[in-house]
Amino acid sequence: MVRKFSDSLKELREEHHLSQRQLAEILGLAYSTVAMYENGKREPNYETLENIADYFNVDMNFLLGKSIVKNSYVHEFGEITLDKLIRKIPLYDFISCGTGGFVDDNIIDYVSLPASMFSARKEYFAQYAKGDSMINVNINDGDLVIFEKTSSVTNGMIGCFCTDD
Repeated sequence: MVRKFSDSLKELREEHHLSQRQLAEILGLAYSTVAMYENGKREPNYETLENIADYFNVDMNFLLGKSIVKNSYVHEFGEITLDKLIRKIPLYDFISCGTGGFVDDNIIDYVSLPASMFSARKEYFAQYAKGDSMINVNINDGDLVIFEKTSSVTNGMIGCFCTDD
């Protein structure tokens, strides 16, 4: 039997102990939209489908009922490959917490981390924290900090800011 998107969405939402209203808020959708998705009365556009897959860390084919595998770790021939399980994140020089500083654009190494920690469609980089001004948010001197590259941040987010100067 082929799974429907509506069934996949409801299953994932319930596994994460979310109400339809909570999921709608997380995804930036109207509550009625999520309800219609789960009732099979409406299908999401590609961007929304991508956002849902990213949030639940599942393959879009699973959401659409084209695969019974939630995550895309299984190669089409059924073999698990290491490069599907590991993601190499570029590591730059130390980042100064609180005081600012200069960082050159040279990648000094790569950090291998579980791919399940990241969205396949987003770009990330890593730096080691230098200083103790971020201790109150559990970033200590010497901690490895992973950043998602983005063009904007919202109030309350922690960010690393770079300029072209």
